[in-house]
Amino acid sequence: MPLTIAQTDQVVSDSLTTADWLIAATVLVGSVIAAQIVRRLVARAVEGQGAEKRIARAVGRWVSYAIVLGGVVSFLVILGVRLGPLLTAFAAFGVAIAFALQDDLRNLWSGIQIQTRRPFKLGDEIATGEWEGTVEAVTLRATTVRTRDGKHVLIPNSNVMLRGIDNRTVTPTGRTTLTVGVAYDTDLKRAQRMLVDALGEVEEVEGAPEPTAFVEEFGESTINFAVRFWHEAETPEMWRARSAAAIAIKEALDAAEIEMAFPQRTVWIQNGPGRSDRRRES
Repeated sequence: MPLTIAQTDQVVSDSLTTADWLIAATVLVGSVIAAQIVRRLVARAVEGQGAEKRIARAVGRWVSYAIVLGGVVSFLVILGVRLGPLLTAFAAFGVAIAFALQDDLRNLWSGIQIQTRRPFKLGDEIATGEWEGTVEAVTLRATTVRTRDGKHVLIPNSNVMLRGIDNRTVTPTGRTTLTVGVAYDTDLKRAQRMLVDALGEVEEVEGAPEPTAFVEEFGESTINFAVRFWHEAETPEMWRARSAAAIAIKEALDAAEIEMAFPQRTVWIQNGPGRSDRRRES
């Protein structure tokens, strides 16, 4: 008797033997056992890269899920199950889920990168985007930073990776540039020496590399120097060094009677035909 359409579309073939069932069951059980072994190995390897234990366990768990899924697919193939319609349905469902969870998946992937690459660790002072402060926690989704004004900021890991990371704990020194304007009639070579010598007396300024002062531009009312110096990179030390350097520069220029000029303009006011008054405004 000829086979009907319903018979040809049955999920599991009627010709399966006991050996087929044993092989399928062995593959399924083997995938579960292999998943447990690989989960431990992966977790140990990730933790060995410096990641937190709970993060390492999470990565190992997801790898084990993938292995079990592969075992289930192999189990169904051995049993003769037609996977085409099933895979199509799963693919459509997966695309919908991925689209809905794209931000979470992006943060998850970025969190794994942070945990494996270790660009910073707990207690490091970092700057990323508009935020800077001390790292207090790192999860697979977000990094918690305590800012200098006491705020606890939760930054998505994708933002951390996209905007870049300035680890000020790993890099012990940083450079600051101050703009110092002097009057146009100033002896520039003498002013340059005064600026460099003044910074050399500041305790918070690093001696190597040495501070420098270069003429940067001719402004509207001043000739501007770019004064550059190195200091400890962490934020409190940076502000102490900037303040001490600015005070030393001002004192040195005052002592040398070098004017730090400010903008001035001459305004002409017409009072009547042929008459005008000139006023100077600062």
